[in-house]
Amino acid sequence: MKYTNGFIGLVAAAAFSLVANSTMATPPPAPLSDAEVLGLLAIANDAEISAGHVAMNKGQKQEVKDFGLKMVTDHTANNLKIKAVELKSGIARADSDMSRQLKKDADAAIDGLKNAKDADFDLAYINGQVNMHQQLLNELDASLIPNAQNADVKAYLTETRVAVEAHLNEAKAIQAALTQP
Repeated sequence: MKYTNGFIGLVAAAAFSLVANSTMATPPPAPLSDAEVLGLLAIANDAEISAGHVAMNKGQKQEVKDFGLKMVTDHTANNLKIKAVELKSGIARADSDMSRQLKKDADAAIDGLKNAKDADFDLAYINGQVNMHQQLLNELDASLIPNAQNADVKAYLTETRVAVEAHLNEAKAIQAALTQP
């Protein structure tokens, strides 16, 4: 399978399209509960960790390998933060249709990354990272943070937003360097 759309582009479409395009006959989906948001972000973290491992092994440029390592490190730490929020708030992460779809899409996307041609890998991985982090930042601002009910979950999402924005800016810098002639 040729990997052309970037890893996280596929994942982000499933994970962070919380406000789906709806028709007049179909009402928009209800916002995720705090427990479902924690579950969704844990699966997104796991996907980032898996993709990061692939980037560390398959990346051609050192900055791509380093970014992959950063994603493994930062998203592992973020999963630990989710566990801490669960303990403090008494809210256990929960599955949702969206998190189950994300898991399925992430598994397929990881397979695509593993099968990507080496020459195409770096830009495909980084383009996906830019797309995913931008989409997540948009969803954090538009839906996830405003709809959080629990103060601990809201604080976690606000802290996560800072990390997402930093990841986005770093991925954009790498993307710019990769696309320079």
